[in-house]
Amino acid sequence: MKRILTILTALLLAPLAGLHAKDQVSSAPATGDVRDVRVVRTADQEPRASLLGQPTIALWKEKHLVVAYQKGIAGKTDMGSIDAIVSSNDGDSWSIPSTIFDHEQRHGAMQFGYCNAVLYHPPGQQVLWCFAMRCPLNYADSEDSHLGPAFSRMPLRYKMKPANGGWNTDRTFFDAGIHNSYPALIETAPGEFRAVWDSGDEKRHRRPIRFGKLTLKP
Repeated sequence: MKRILTILTALLLAPLAGLHAKDQVSSAPATGDVRDVRVVRTADQEPRASLLGQPTIALWKEKHLVVAYQKGIAGKTDMGSIDAIVSSNDGDSWSIPSTIFDHEQRHGAMQFGYCNAVLYHPPGQQVLWCFAMRCPLNYADSEDSHLGPAFSRMPLRYKMKPANGGWNTDRTFFDAGIHNSYPALIETAPGEFRAVWDSGDEKRHRRPIRFGKLTLKP
């Protein structure tokens, strides 16, 4: 029976601060249904990045996963380069990053920032597409909009809907008392999901990229 899975983020109105401070990946006990949670990349490993965020995940073949994410530019809210890492053992270890879209690359007289990457593996094809938004670097952000009050996201929650039923109650996906956002999931086998999301600590957002596994019973 097919099910619809939705991940929700709980919103807490609060200012965002300390984006350039040294990483302190929280070691607080986590709750939720996701298991085998690990940090696959952190901003400590990217000295020129202001943040890491907006991850997406794709399955290349059995146990081979690809994760792409944004490497943010200082002074921009949601623009940067898009990097990717690869795991050939179902997320136990990950490669060093490769750059897909580089904000430092010039296109004639222009440079672009990138965000909101999406990975897509067409069935039966030996190609993996990466799509992303881009905009000129002179823009303040990807929508060229004015800055307003910021909000932070804390626990991740989810709910399910059977094809012939209603939505169930919210369940906790991941909660460690830290900032979390932009979860992305892929079903690798019936009822087996692999997930990535960006995370932070008690005061800051979008520093490491986390990976985890989720099993849903019929």
